Amino acid sequence: MQWTSYPQSKPKESQPYLISVSKQHPNGEYIFNYVGYYDIETDKWHKYDAFSDDSIKEPITEKVLGWMSDMTSYLG
Repeated sequence: MQWTSYPQSKPKESQPYLISVSKQHPNGEYIFNYVGYYDIETDKWHKYDAFSDDSIKEPITEKVLGWMSDMTSYLG
């Protein structure tokens, strides 16, 4: 598993990815991981909810620092 810098390198497929996001707060910068959806047609990241029938939500306005696509799922 390796992070890919964004926007230097962009995903080649529209799908969910693990992303690293930077959000500004009054006390400074907060960096966190999140599962977001990348749309190659619009070149935008969207909030993503895998539990919803309408899983692709509004665009992410915070700064996306990087993305990762090779995460494996725990199969129990």
